[in-house]
Amino acid sequence: MSQNDPAAPQGTTAAQQAVQRKNSKVRDYVTMGVFIALYIVLFMFCGMIMAAVPLIMVLLPVVFGLFGGLVFTVLLGKVQRPGAFLITGLILGLCLITMAPGGTMCYMTILGGAVAEIIHSRLGRRSFRSMTLAYSAFILLYSIGEYIPFVWMKQDYLDLYADNAALEVARVGTDLLNPLTMVLFCAAGVAAAIAGCFWGRALTRKQFKRAGIV
Repeated sequence: MSQNDPAAPQGTTAAQQAVQRKNSKVRDYVTMGVFIALYIVLFMFCGMIMAAVPLIMVLLPVVFGLFGGLVFTVLLGKVQRPGAFLITGLILGLCLITMAPGGTMCYMTILGGAVAEIIHSRLGRRSFRSMTLAYSAFILLYSIGEYIPFVWMKQDYLDLYADNAALEVARVGTDLLNPLTMVLFCAAGVAAAIAGCFWGRALTRKQFKRAGIV
């Protein structure tokens, strides 16, 4: 094929574009992996710090909704690829599989990731409203999974931590939580999640503008 053949540069350009797209996709998923790891480490850190004061430990979904919202909003501003919510829900859920009777925290967290992924996909990955609603749904379902055992599985929860340093947290939670306070705490978690998303957008406004997120 001669150098003057127009098919040559066109073929080369197409190949280069394919490589660039592949490299971009790899970079995006590496970035996503780093932020998901940071998100889960932040969750564990918040849990360990708050466990020192059992009364505030039951507010973990509220505190984590706020700070986690910041991290997740920055992630979604950087990467508009599918899977962030689903992967996070799956990994975090598996980390929580032994943390509550019947695996309720695990299953509800995984469900939250799936529901959030659907919301984010249907409403648009370049929409701040979409990411805020999706993250709020994720925190809501995680919160429900955390509080269900405190309200309806009290004795099972206490038995699970009978020989554990977290027994005092279990006692405080089972004493404090009832259907009404559960609803209030879940609502507070959602409010914190929304605040966290707005916080993240405020810190990365230029990044959002470059990504075309409105």
